[in-house]
Formats: sequence, C-alpha cells, structure tokens
Amino acid sequence: ARNAPDAELLASVPRGAVLPLNKVDLVKPRSALLPRLEAWNKAHDFATIVPLSAKTKSGVASLVKELRARLPEGERMFDDDTLTDKPARFMVAEFVREQILVRTRQEVPHGIAVTVDRFDELGKRGARVALTVHVPKDSHKKIVVGKGGAMLKAVGTAARRELSRLLGIPVHLSIWVRVTPDWVDDPNALGELGFES
Repeated sequence: ARNAPDAELLASVPRGAVLPLNKVDLVKPRSALLPRLEAWNKAHDFATIVPLSAKTKSGVASLVKELRARLPEGERMFDDDTLTDKPARFMVAEFVREQILVRTRQEVPHGIAVTVDRFDELGKRGARVALTVHVPKDSHKKIVVGKGGAMLKAVGTAARRELSRLLGIPVHLSIWVRVTPDWVDDPNALGELGFES
C-alpha cells in the first residue's frame, strides 16, 4: 500500500477505474491505512478502491466481485460443451505427459516431450494412438519405463482412462520412450517436436 499517490502514474489512469491497493497487511498499525485510502481517493476519480493482500488473500474476493460487476458481457466464443480449442492429438499428448510428470515427480525434470506418431479414428470402436515420449537422457528413459515397464504401463492406463472419459470413446494407446539428447536446446528438434520457435 503506497503511502501517497503518484501524480505521474495517475495521469494515465482513466476515470472510473478500480484501484486495487495491495500489501495492506504490511500497514501497521491498521489505523494508518485510512489516511492512505483517503489520499488515493482525493487524488483521482476512482470508481472504487479495494484494499487487499494478495499474500493473505484478504480482499481478493472483493476485488473479483468489483471487477466482475463492471465487465461487459461479450459474445460467446465457444459452445457450452466445448472444453478446449485444441485438437484431440494435442490433448492425448498432454495427458500422457501429465501422467509421466505426476508419477515421476522430482525424478524426471519437465524436459519431456510427447509426440503423436499416429492417430487412427475407428468410429464407435474409438481411437488408436501411437506416441513417442522424448527424454533428454538414458537415465530418464529408465525412470519413465520403470522396472519391467511398470511405470509406462501405469502412465498409459491412467492417460487412457482420462482420455476415454474426455473424448467419450475408447482410446487405445501405444507408447514408446526415446532418448532425444538436448532437444530442449535444439531449435530444429523443438520444431520437429511441435514447439513453436
């Protein structure tokens, strides 16, 4: 909560704006807050001033309420049943990657990419998907595969269950793990793995 308003800063603020005044938890004693709020109120024509503390979450709900009340309702961009604007191939790769990161926790860094090698829609029989998990080191490959393939099997089972629920069809996954050294630092590899430069 800044002690005094900055005239230069306020010059670019439109009239009727909402002013969130953060870090009020640092103002001691609490009674010292009132003169600061009054100074900001006199300095500019704000619609409202919302004292809050992002750290303690105090006042955050009030800020959201004030902003929501002032936002104009726009045109709907998606139907109610639309979950994402990403294609199913993207969702499949992300669910597999998520399951690997959840199950390996700190053992494998986030330097994992998943590519969809093949996506065959089988109508009512669902979809058959072949994926490759790219890891930067052989030691990471061993962790992702797990003893006797147990980790990879658990990843596939969890991802398949969630994807079948999301897409509304049975999903059959085939997952391979490949060591792609230093792919994170290689612009060509990033492009091949579907990451934009």
